Amino acid sequence: MQIPHLAIYVNDKSELVMSHVMRADSDPLDVERPLKELSDRGLEEASKGIGRVVLASMANFYPKEMQKYPGLIIPYDEDEDMLVIGALISRSVLGKTKVHFASIDTLIEDVLREKPELATSSPTIIAWPDIRKNLESQTAK
Repeated sequence: MQIPHLAIYVNDKSELVMSHVMRADSDPLDVERPLKELSDRGLEEASKGIGRVVLASMANFYPKEMQKYPGLIIPYDEDEDMLVIGALISRSVLGKTKVHFASIDTLIEDVLREKPELATSSPTIIAWPDIRKNLESQTAK
């Protein structure tokens, strides 16, 4: 399989998982969306949301090719990224798990690349290192 790539599947918790594999030597960045949440949004809104993730990933993975097609470039959406970061942090805290650390770190890097000022103004981003440290000391996984 070609690297980078995006895999989309449904896990055993009835979540749609979009797994971004950016490098052969790194863990994938997984973004999970409960199927119930997608269903509640309706077919059109769910399709738009999934499509945005796919197109944004492709623009990130293959910028030279995608720049040829500006109509397919998704404008940066800080709110969406921050919602995903918040959700993954919540899952980490509630589950007392490190499983989402790589995804959170990668998403924060992406956000800060687009909006560096959030490093000192976003409570979520500011709090993440302390939350991460706390969880690392509490969890084995």
